[in-house]
Amino acid sequence: MRRSGIIILFMVVICRSAYGQSETWQITTKEEIMVAYQNACGWLINTPSYFFRLRYASYKDHATKVALESSEAFYKRVSTSYRTEALGIKTLQNSKVRLVVDTANTTVTVMSPSTYSVSVASSEEMSTMLDFSKAFKKMKVSKSSICYRIDFNESSIYDAYEFLINNKGMIERLTFYYRERDNNENGQESDKKSVIAKVKPRLEIVFYDYEVPTKYSQSEFVDPLVAINENGKIDLKGHYKNYRLLDYRLKK
Repeated sequence: MRRSGIIILFMVVICRSAYGQSETWQITTKEEIMVAYQNACGWLINTPSYFFRLRYASYKDHATKVALESSEAFYKRVSTSYRTEALGIKTLQNSKVRLVVDTANTTVTVMSPSTYSVSVASSEEMSTMLDFSKAFKKMKVSKSSICYRIDFNESSIYDAYEFLINNKGMIERLTFYYRERDNNENGQESDKKSVIAKVKPRLEIVFYDYEVPTKYSQSEFVDPLVAINENGKIDLKGHYKNYRLLDYRLKK
């Protein structure tokens, strides 16, 4: 029994050691961070057909597990056509037009098609972010995924930014660690006075349920409530009739 117990204990120690080594931050370089991020952006731009879901979750601080609020979204792309719905905003594009329907502000924005991709920071924007950084780290979290972390100096609104990608270049998670700031909170019910509290919020965006290539119908990239006549005039139908139309199409 004693020998068996020692063997089991030895195995537990080995497993813990291996686990700890795979989840330890290591110093990396700005150049490696950029290459990893460009690979992720390249996958989104160069993969012609895919679908994934997103989960947005905001937290009170950098470590808490319980989200203050969360929401779901999705993104589908087929060639130059795409459709996404997130936070009350529906965006879709086909060969003729790009539409943005904002239910909160009751607007329909019409634009010419573009090379717009899923909303992540571009390589140029990431390079600018790195100019305000003070440390670069990476951590292998599984056999196929690496998390990269950027720690910023005090001039940035973020303490840190992390992005998790797999060995195919697919983004799995983005995490924004905001710098400490003041936040008004309600006091006790007896006095109703607000209290200034120090908070360090965190925002996580999880990418999941990838489907590559994706199943689709061309009707998914058309909104039946937005009609474009042969002369180019736009008619809003149904409950869109009360929406404000913003037409930013390039004139031919």
